[in-house]
Amino acid sequence: MLRGLYIAATTLKTKTENLNVTSNNLANANTTAYKSDYVTYEGFENILLMKINGQYRNDETPGKPIDLKQVGDVYTLEAEDGYFEISAKNGISQNKSVKFIKNEEGYLSTFYLNARGEVQKGLGYRLQGQNGDIYIGDSEYEIDDQGQVLVDGQAQDQLLHFYSGHVIGTMNNGTHIDRIITDYEQGELAGTENVLDFAIQGEGFFTIETPNGTRYTRNGNMKMNRDYELVTNEGYNVVGFDGPIVLGDGSISVNTFGEITIDGEIVDKFAMINPDNIHDVHKEGTGLYVMDGQVDDLGFDGEILQGFIEKSNVSTIKEMIEVMELYRNYESSQRLVTTYDSTLDKVINEVGVV
Repeated sequence: MLRGLYIAATTLKTKTENLNVTSNNLANANTTAYKSDYVTYEGFENILLMKINGQYRNDETPGKPIDLKQVGDVYTLEAEDGYFEISAKNGISQNKSVKFIKNEEGYLSTFYLNARGEVQKGLGYRLQGQNGDIYIGDSEYEIDDQGQVLVDGQAQDQLLHFYSGHVIGTMNNGTHIDRIITDYEQGELAGTENVLDFAIQGEGFFTIETPNGTRYTRNGNMKMNRDYELVTNEGYNVVGFDGPIVLGDGSISVNTFGEITIDGEIVDKFAMINPDNIHDVHKEGTGLYVMDGQVDDLGFDGEILQGFIEKSNVSTIKEMIEVMELYRNYESSQRLVTTYDSTLDKVINEVGVV
């Protein structure tokens, strides 16, 4: 009973946090170059329930054949005998089924899908074999129907973990929000006829200098300060190859390569960056982004369009539908909590008296 109460309570918490994210998307539907966020859920680690004096059995005894499916790079495995182990945030999770890929580092790992349903290899948790993390590297691999990992045709590890007959099953205490992920899909471009409006066609960011250090943005709605410097609406300097971009007094033109021309003379060029791992880029507010640690630059191969701005990529209809679904799910979980509370009250105050 208490387990059901925990599950309902965690659902209330996650739906509230998800509602905050969705509401923020709606509030920024008209914010220039805003990128929508979405929430990924994860269950708490599945913990084995075992009878008193139950023993863990770690061997490679084949069980019943596993149900195995492969679609592209994605494996889906289901086991009737044994468990798959995943190294999650708070410990090892035992599962009867698992979906995984070979991630960017060469390990077998779970994964996430972005808002467009595409596999994100840089996110997820590593599968555990008999020897810990399963490293494949650049080699070819396959999984057989006994859960063995075959690398270049040779057995390297075993995915299935077997336990004694004292094991009852697994227990999970609900769900929690694992990550809030930003969808960097290109927003619609809108013409403004303002010479200090710039839109990025393709992947990449403008470089900005702030009091807190270097930051990045896709918001090209800019202006010129009293020192003829190109700045954001918050007054932060926009960076070129020679430092802060100084425009001077003259006719301003910017070509698709980001080269800035004043009265026909090239004076600077936007310092653009295209990070190799977009998951290391995080929002900081007011349209600015910060990068975790050292991020490699793939090189900007998009275009800069003068007299345009990028709209947000928020779908208001989709977000409104999401809000309504969240409210319904929240109300259902709320009723469930009330039911459990009423039942516990009867058990303690009525059944307990008898």
